Amino acid sequence: MGQRFIALGAILFLGIASALPARSQLINTPDVDKLCRSAAAETHRNTIVYVDLSSIQKGDDEWGYTILKKLQLAPREKVTVLGVDPSSFEVSEVFDSCYPQQSPEEIIQIRNKRSFWEKLTLADPESQQRDDLQTYNARLRNSLDSIAAKASKFVPGKRRDILGAIAVDKNRFIKRDAYYRMIIFTNGIVSDDFES
Repeated sequence: MGQRFIALGAILFLGIASALPARSQLINTPDVDKLCRSAAAETHRNTIVYVDLSSIQKGDDEWGYTILKKLQLAPREKVTVLGVDPSSFEVSEVFDSCYPQQSPEEIIQIRNKRSFWEKLTLADPESQQRDDLQTYNARLRNSLDSIAAKASKFVPGKRRDILGAIAVDKNRFIKRDAYYRMIIFTNGIVSDDFES
């Protein structure tokens, strides 16, 4: 009797497993950081986005959309977003990750190497990438929201120099094999009026 239940269970499991599409999964958790650690970037470029807190107007979201449009990232390119107080030269990191995208060739290669168990329990690489990109975009937008919150608390001082603040942050550019692309969002106002 016990062997019958085991045989019936095995047939039922195999029947369900064979009825599932080839790209199905039981467990699907987006893990952007895992992809960043597991595969090298296709480029040596690192993108660093500096956002001048004094240039953000309350209720204006265009600055965030402008930054998102300018990014155009390569697969697994490292991105760092920083809020900069041009009065105090305080630089605060709000986002640091890689762009979780794989090339079509990599997706095919990963798909072909998957075992039967991985096909059952893990997402198809293309589906996983879609979920990872959604997670990445949500985190990036949340970081831009945190910059907007910091900008709403910004108190202008007599000194206002975004380039000086970036110069103080020079230790961020220490990788010798990296090419740094800087995106600076600012209104361009520079003031060193200490005497007034």
